[in-house]
Amino acid sequence: MAKKKEIKKDNTSLAVQPSAPANADLVLPSSIAGKFKAKQLTYDYLIPTEDVPVFVQVLDGEIGKEKIKGKQNKMEVIKVVNILTGEECKLALKLVLKNIFIEQGYITGEEDDQRIDNAVGECFQITAKATRDSKENSGNSYTPYSLTLLEPLD
Repeated sequence: MAKKKEIKKDNTSLAVQPSAPANADLVLPSSIAGKFKAKQLTYDYLIPTEDVPVFVQVLDGEIGKEKIKGKQNKMEVIKVVNILTGEECKLALKLVLKNIFIEQGYITGEEDDQRIDNAVGECFQITAKATRDSKENSGNSYTPYSLTLLEPLD
């Protein structure tokens, strides 16, 4: 089993037990295994699904835009750690979820230069709720989210 990963912020820490090492699918040939250290360059996407809570810690203040397979347009993403697995991934920041982060003061800046610096190191439970029709009867629908700040116990 992999070592526990310590995630620290201001003298507090959470012990996260990964289900597998971050580079578990990477097998180096024995001739070079002791000569190189693997660094993860690609990340899986984490997209909350209805009534399934995800537990994440925000790692970086940058908000990127990426094309996600199966999605029509580019989506905004942030780098996080899945607290349950210890895996680094990119959380899809859908508009409603992004607006909650803005309302709570975690995202700052103008539209083209926004950052989530105020959430770096913070842990959250994010749960997508059942999709609802918009109030304007425009035929559009949206997914509401609940966002809970998780504070480590000392």
